Amino acid sequence: MTRVDLKDSDSSSLNWSIDDNSDVSSSVPVLGIRNMPAWRYSWNHYLLKPLLDQPVHPNWLIVIIHGFEQKLLSVFGMPIYLTLIARRSNRHAGTRYLKRGADSRGDVANDVETEQIVHDSSLLHLGNRRFTSFVQLRGSVPGQWSQDPNQLRPKPPIRIDIADPFYTLAGLHFSQLLRRHGSPIVILNLVKKREKRFHERVLGDFLEKSVNYLNQFVPENSKLILKSFDMAHYPKHKNVMDKLSKISEKALQEVGFFHCGDAPMSDSSTSVRRQHGVVRVNCVDCLDRTNTAQFALGKSALVMQLAALGVGIPPSTGLRFGTSCVRMVEEMYEDLGDTIALRWFSIGTSY
Repeated sequence: MTRVDLKDSDSSSLNWSIDDNSDVSSSVPVLGIRNMPAWRYSWNHYLLKPLLDQPVHPNWLIVIIHGFEQKLLSVFGMPIYLTLIARRSNRHAGTRYLKRGADSRGDVANDVETEQIVHDSSLLHLGNRRFTSFVQLRGSVPGQWSQDPNQLRPKPPIRIDIADPFYTLAGLHFSQLLRRHGSPIVILNLVKKREKRFHERVLGDFLEKSVNYLNQFVPENSKLILKSFDMAHYPKHKNVMDKLSKISEKALQEVGFFHCGDAPMSDSSTSVRRQHGVVRVNCVDCLDRTNTAQFALGKSALVMQLAALGVGIPPSTGLRFGTSCVRMVEEMYEDLGDTIALRWFSIGTSY
């Protein structure tokens, strides 16, 4: 890993990923950390392999990911950039019905890491800017399950292909997440619980059993946190987004977010704050319901990120639905969901 002092560097790019072993409390001023990319999210890794073994400057290695967009906000006259990046994994990749569950390494289908970056662009020097970041995941239920696309039904039945009493694939998957993101792992499960025909509940029961089994073998501070919410059968007279907002706020209290730069942080005496753990969202296809939940998480995170940057929006008040800022964030997540859906099964999301 190469540490880069931006004041003395003529580099035109910066990778803001923090290595787990980096010492952020060091007395040496480290303004950025250049690291090798996570190759699971690179879609041209095979083409770059010949160059990785050669003495080639990193600036010549252009890594292609399934990225997204950036928009500029003006909050009380302060220019704030909101960037949404969706990194789709190249492992166990494929289209709907043909790729389900997890492979033998614990990599799941439709695995997407979404990062929401908010930074203050009012300061011209990059080294003085304040950055915040929140990372969340989506992915198929980790297990060996499938749906037969050749059956003449709009929703082919879900079948657990191998009944594994030790939940090996789920264990491999969550071990990956603990190594990459730390603990806690908050699992937001959105599959249906009440159905006329036993369909999605197969996955819900499987996920609940796997989490309960695996939690027997992990320390108390690393246990998986499972939260199930049946969006489809939430009472009609209640607002589903209000419920998702409450779930999101509790999840954010568990994992936090990344922040660097001087700001009035009331709960920390340092200028660097790190996200510990990650929120993982899933439904059956990890599209419509998952995207709605990720928007709720992104909205709740945005309130905390703006507060960390010194913008006067109290977290207790938050951003109200219907405001121009929230509508913009909602549109960004809608576009993100449509982009993922086009890669997944060639049509957009329906929510």
